[in-house]
Parts: sequence; C-alpha cells; structure tokens
Amino acid sequence: MKFENMVLTGTAIRRLMRKHGATLRGIKAQHQITLKRTREVRQSGVRGFLAAEWFWIITGRWPDDSAAPAKARPNARHPVDAARAAAMNAS
Repeated sequence: MKFENMVLTGTAIRRLMRKHGATLRGIKAQHQITLKRTREVRQSGVRGFLAAEWFWIITGRWPDDSAAPAKARPNARHPVDAARAAAMNAS
C-alpha cells in the first residue's frame, strides 16, 4: 500500500491516542519523539508516509495490516484494565 495520499488530522490522532491509551510521555519514552513534536502533530496532523508512521506509533500496527487486530494498551483508569495490569506486574 502506498501512503502518499494518507492523511491523519489532528483530531484523528487525538482520537487514536485516546482509543489506544497512548500518552505524550509514553510516545516520548518508547520512540524518542519530543513532547514538542508530539504536540505539533496532535494539533496539525500529518500526511503521506508520516501519517502511516504515526498510525503505527499509536496503534502498534501498519495501516495496511487489516488482518491483524490492533492491540489496545490497557487503560489505567478503567478498573478491569487496572486490575489486569496489576495482576500481570505481580507475576
């Protein structure tokens, strides 16, 4: 799949981040992207191959990988996810 025409608006990026539990500091820690750059992308969006890369950074899968389900990160505010994460850390 070619990504030249792919567009992720700032709104779409914010929604993906919420859905997958991605945080500004989490992206910074995992991918060495500055908070300033992450805020710029959340504000203005990206297009082309950068859009595909940001989709991967947030969701953990490439946009053309439709067969594989996205692995949502646990939401610490959700009681079930918090309990599951605590149980995984205890073992």
